Amino acid sequence: MPPGQQVVLGADVWLKILCFCSAADIVEMSKTCIALAAICENPQIWYHALIQISYAKRLPNLFFRIQSMSARVLKEKALTSVHLDEIWGHRSIKPMKTYQLGVANVRNVLILPGGDWIFLLGSNRSAGELQLFEADIEKPDRRFRFVESEWAWTDARLFVSSRHDNLVLVRSYVSQAEVLGVYHMVTENRLPSIELKLTMTLQPQPNGCTAMGDYIAYGWIESSGEPSIERHFVRIMKLDSDYRSVVEQSTMEVQLKSGQQKHHSYAMRLSTSASPRIIVAGTAQIALYDVPEFLPPSEVSERVLVSPVWQFDCSRMSPRAVHLVPDGPIIILYADRCLIIEPYFDLESPHPTYVGTYTVPLSLERLLILGPHRAFWDRGQGRLASCALPTPCQPYDEDEVISGYFKVEGQIQTQRVVLPLAWDSSDDDGGVIRMAWDEESGRLCVLVKGEKECQMGVSLIISDMYHPSSMNDLYSDTA
Repeated sequence: MPPGQQVVLGADVWLKILCFCSAADIVEMSKTCIALAAICENPQIWYHALIQISYAKRLPNLFFRIQSMSARVLKEKALTSVHLDEIWGHRSIKPMKTYQLGVANVRNVLILPGGDWIFLLGSNRSAGELQLFEADIEKPDRRFRFVESEWAWTDARLFVSSRHDNLVLVRSYVSQAEVLGVYHMVTENRLPSIELKLTMTLQPQPNGCTAMGDYIAYGWIESSGEPSIERHFVRIMKLDSDYRSVVEQSTMEVQLKSGQQKHHSYAMRLSTSASPRIIVAGTAQIALYDVPEFLPPSEVSERVLVSPVWQFDCSRMSPRAVHLVPDGPIIILYADRCLIIEPYFDLESPHPTYVGTYTVPLSLERLLILGPHRAFWDRGQGRLASCALPTPCQPYDEDEVISGYFKVEGQIQTQRVVLPLAWDSSDDDGGVIRMAWDEESGRLCVLVKGEKECQMGVSLIISDMYHPSSMNDLYSDTA
């Protein structure tokens, strides 16, 4: 090429280049000239940028919904992610919009994927109360649904079925037995609905439970012999297409080392062949198991003894806590450190790919939310803190795992979350009851003990970390 000659790239070439760029890079490119700003309006660019975001922030529910999103929504969600990354780059974060509502008898709060709907679970002395409403408080025709239940539910877990329906697994204790329920929430219609699809009484008393896709799993411990020998069992149940009954189930006995805590965590993993695997974690061992053959519930399901296909011995670390993040990593808190294991368990030969060790503040023990990408915890006296969960980059080394020595990659950077509304933080627990966070929208919900003069007793704080007008400013500075 002769000196001084310029090469002009066509729009089709720029389009291919921009499809490999991050959302933040696309924003910067759009500011260079009018021609690139016009090319950056192509929805194909934002489609690929949002796919990158869904992987980087561990948001599988976002990934599955991308196909059905309009061009406007694709761009809006990608820009929201860019804006949130800028906000979390500061040491102290104050939401751009905050609302406080008085709510009575509420025990739990959930945000449906996407951040547009909020679910509240409450109960009085003899019945349960469930609320589903649009999160935009300022919307004049905001939709709302309230239902009562004969069950006084005490806990709730959100999960998404293989048909991408929003389901809630709820729990209650009745006559020394635990009852599980499954609610189906529909928000696409003019009138939203909450329908109880299934209830089941569990015997013996479960040690913990989880749900993912079309599966519900719970475990229990049985003691036998002299001296007492503990045996750990897990039952996995598959729901039918309408979520009204269990069509198949499998019961297995798992080999699991006992630790200092008797309660165990459970997380489901679905492989590429759609056969489920389950992770069972305690403070002594984390293990992954293939689920044995499923049988109809009418048939007697044998308790098949299974060995782990992968395991991690964490007993020598004396962990404070072990967390299985839904759709995310395995996190072990010990001493002043945090070990993150990035799982890759949906292959035929399951194995973790990367690990990372970081120093963390001891206050992280008071976790309120541990999501796929971000954690929140209570610092006490009405103060909140947050941090992004880093993506570990050290290859998983079996020799390093056996030795128990992990090189510290760095310190997890924390941010202080300043909510401008007050609540009763006189107790040691800081007054925070429950929290929910949606990474897509940047919406945070906090259930707190109300101020002493508040007759409701409980307040719901809804905080938006971004505002649509600021998102427009982020993208409007074109040349």
